[in-house]
Amino acid sequence: MLIVDLYGTLATLKENAYPTGPHPYVQAYAELAQIIGRPAGEIQHRLMRQGNSSLADSCNIAFPKLNLSKDGLTQIQKLEQSLQRFNQCYELVSSATAVLDALRALDRHVVLLSNATGFMQADLLVRQLGDIPATFSYAIGYAKPEKEAFATAQAGATDHQGNTVMVGDNWQSDVLGALAVGYDAVLIDASEGPLTRALLLAKKLALTKKIEDAGLLALLKALGLLDLPTGDPLASLHRVKVCRTLEQIPEAIQALCLSITE
Repeated sequence: MLIVDLYGTLATLKENAYPTGPHPYVQAYAELAQIIGRPAGEIQHRLMRQGNSSLADSCNIAFPKLNLSKDGLTQIQKLEQSLQRFNQCYELVSSATAVLDALRALDRHVVLLSNATGFMQADLLVRQLGDIPATFSYAIGYAKPEKEAFATAQAGATDHQGNTVMVGDNWQSDVLGALAVGYDAVLIDASEGPLTRALLLAKKLALTKKIEDAGLLALLKALGLLDLPTGDPLASLHRVKVCRTLEQIPEAIQALCLSITE
């Protein structure tokens, strides 16, 4: 079974989607913090796990005792209109549909799992992918890396043959979350950032060094692999593949399957 992330994996922002500065979603949480008087981080946490497509309704659901003034409601409605315009700046990666078809050709059941709020209108993107089961965090009350989010996504699978693999672009929520529940993982990182470079170096050192090696231990700690409940950071290290593009995913999945059977 394959669980695939949406934002940053199958969908990306169009070029020049917004001017320099905070991401519009980040800015939206900051504005909501001013309107409803709660910390932006708390607002994001709750809206990612509760709500619907209406931003005002979602705020009332997430904060049951919230008593919005008429002016506050007007501000939220204007913010929602702005967010709806920005949502259209996300588009599917050109190869997304072809890659999903290639993954299905490997006899793998494919589902989507996305940390999304209702106002992001993620369903509009998913419709363009055709018939694929999709689980959104705001609809189930859990978000990656929480184990319940992965369990809910997997519950929709028609079969559970073979190892389960999570494909995503976020190291913390996609990769470490998947490893913590016993899945394999594929990290999408087009730029090969610092975490990816640390991961690749750790893989290289693991071939020649013992886990007691100070350099390898430091890398494993930085990657968060020492804190996984599996208790075997080296095994977890080898359960992760890195891809720069979507097109590389089928090959990475096959490599992970081979490593399981060897």
